[in-house]
Amino acid sequence: IRGISFELKDGDKLGIIGHNGAGKTSLLKVLASIYPPTHGTLEVDGHVESFLATGFGLESEETGRENIKFVLTMLGKSPQTVKQDTEEIADFTELGEFLDLPVRTYSAGMRARLSFAIATNIRPEILVMDEVIGAGDIRFKEKAQERIQEIAEHTKIIVLATHSEGLIKKWCNKAIWIEQGKVRDMGAPEELWERYKKSMIAGK
Repeated sequence: IRGISFELKDGDKLGIIGHNGAGKTSLLKVLASIYPPTHGTLEVDGHVESFLATGFGLESEETGRENIKFVLTMLGKSPQTVKQDTEEIADFTELGEFLDLPVRTYSAGMRARLSFAIATNIRPEILVMDEVIGAGDIRFKEKAQERIQEIAEHTKIIVLATHSEGLIKKWCNKAIWIEQGKVRDMGAPEELWERYKKSMIAGK
């Protein structure tokens, strides 16, 4: 990614669109301080949480429940909060007795549910998120979208990379179209999406 410049303020929800490989996830990783910028500067004022992939940091030999407790403890939560949040996360996953089995026995969908439930047990000021609401069947995806919506309502700034017309129009007030690591266009979400869609249809 190169030559990308923008500023976000409280209340902004930025949608990033573009083809696979355009540089969307790389940009998110820079914003989340996973990748340091090799040129230019990044200035962030506020607590940032990122949700960029499912399956993050899960210990395969530990149970689902033990994984939940470990992550919450690493986040510095008190023993009482860990206990309360563990039950809330466990309930959200709908994995039941599977939570007491090693994660290595889980299907990809079960791992995704567990990861999603842990990662969204957050209340950040700034949320950097890839479009990863693919954790399970249709009903669970709807439940996952409701969870993200709840987080969005209490988050000052959101940066969302997505291929979804519905998400970018519903959630975002600003949008950037990235192509080959550079900004091709930017503007209001609905207008930008229409230009992006016309480009896809034209094959340009």
